[in-house]
Parts: sequence; structure tokens; C-alpha cells
Amino acid sequence: DKDLYRATREVVRCLDGSNGKQRWEYSYEVNYTRNSVGWASGGVRATPAITAKRVYSIDPVGNIRCLNRADGKPVWERALGPQYFFAPGFEQKGFNCSPLVEKGVLVVHSGGRDCYNYTMGLDAETGRQLWVQEDEKLREKTRAGGHGQSPVLITLNGEACALICYNRWLRAFRLTDGKEVLKCCVRILTGFKGN
Repeated sequence: DKDLYRATREVVRCLDGSNGKQRWEYSYEVNYTRNSVGWASGGVRATPAITAKRVYSIDPVGNIRCLNRADGKPVWERALGPQYFFAPGFEQKGFNCSPLVEKGVLVVHSGGRDCYNYTMGLDAETGRQLWVQEDEKLREKTRAGGHGQSPVLITLNGEACALICYNRWLRAFRLTDGKEVLKCCVRILTGFKGN
């Protein structure tokens, strides 16, 4: 087969959980080659986050869409690239972390700018940036790291936080203001044999 197939659209579909029938679909054009995203063009990377009223999706080149959960109509959108795309010389898998939404904050985590990893909090209703955390010291150009781990909600000292693991670092950021409340190095076990 000499045909070359290349994805050009992102699609978010809502299916009825009781019968699998489609309730709505939202799609839009994406230029995957603009940022040289690896792992072939297109394809699912991140699972959407949902609330009672909204659906939040992020595509491989960093376009975030907030959709109305009832009918799939767009509420707001924000493009993180090129400002928050990957720095030159790093492996580019695209934005592949699922967003986390809690207490009106949408948390997005990925590689970008001159820093290998960053975590950002956006206002879930408007898409306005509330805070961003970057750490120049956590760049590891020559060793395998990772920015494919999605944020997880935890409670520390009674406060909601986003827990992130990347480049062998475990970090937690307070949702209200993005303040780092936990940072520790995680060792990778080699030669471990489990049951």
C-alpha cells in the first residue's frame, strides 16, 4: 500500500453509558507537524477530565478545549504551544498527560520551554492561567526521565494538591496558588523481581 495516512483532526465523543450510542461529537483541525510531535501523527494521548458541567481535553500539540458536557459545545480554548511546548533537543511525545480538575482549577503537566517539566493551574471556567511551576534544576537531558505521568489529586495538611511524578522527582503543588508543598527524589529500583 503506497498511501500515507496522516491524522488532521482531533475528536472528542460523548457516548451514552447505558447503550453506547453517541450523544455528541466535537472535532477540530490540528497541524501535528507544526511541532514535530513524535509517536506518529495524531492519535489519542490524554484522557479528558470531566466535571458535572464540563469536559476538558488536551491534544498532542497542547490545545486545551473546555466543552459543555451536555451538548459538546465549546466554552473556551487555549493553545499552550508554542510558548509551553518542548525545548529543542528533548524527546517530543506531545502533550500526553491527562488534565486534572478539582475545586475550579484545571491542572496541566508536561514538558516545555527551556525547562523539561512544568505544571500549570488554569481557571477551569475561563482558561485563565492561575499559576505555573517550572524547575530548571530538574532538566535531565542525558538520562531517561518522563513527563507522561498525569497529575493525581491528594490532600496534604488538609489542602487539595496535585501530585506529580517526573524525572524521578515526586512533587505536590497546592491547587489554590501552586505553591510547592512536597518535593523528594524517587529512586528507581533495578533488577526487581515481583510476583
